[in-house]
Amino acid sequence: MEKKLPDYYVENRNIKHYPTEIGSQPFKPDEIELFKIDKTNKLKTHFSVKFNELKQQYEELMNDIKMNERIYKSKYSFTPIVDQEYYLYYDDNGGEFLSIITPMQWKNKFELIGIYKLNTDSKWVEIKI
Repeated sequence: MEKKLPDYYVENRNIKHYPTEIGSQPFKPDEIELFKIDKTNKLKTHFSVKFNELKQQYEELMNDIKMNERIYKSKYSFTPIVDQEYYLYYDDNGGEFLSIITPMQWKNKFELIGIYKLNTDSKWVEIKI
């Protein structure tokens, strides 16, 4: 027959995280508010950084769209070849035209806007000089 323990007996009472006797230290919940504040600040920083990255990507995309629209609306009388350099100029009337002629060959007759290449998905890419 097993020995019956008294009702007030608590096994391993010295390692419990809550009071086990009347005279024990009172139970105090963890300070969760500090944890919440710390985590919300980290989340705010994370979302702020992510938002700024997306905003920058959006601005780059909009600039690419405007540049491609500008080139496609310019005057040219040839079929552009993929991966060849083309030059965008202002003409005498303030319009824009695309040419295969370099600025040196024009002898600075027209103002150069930029140098571009057509890639395989029909997107114009600016070549930085």
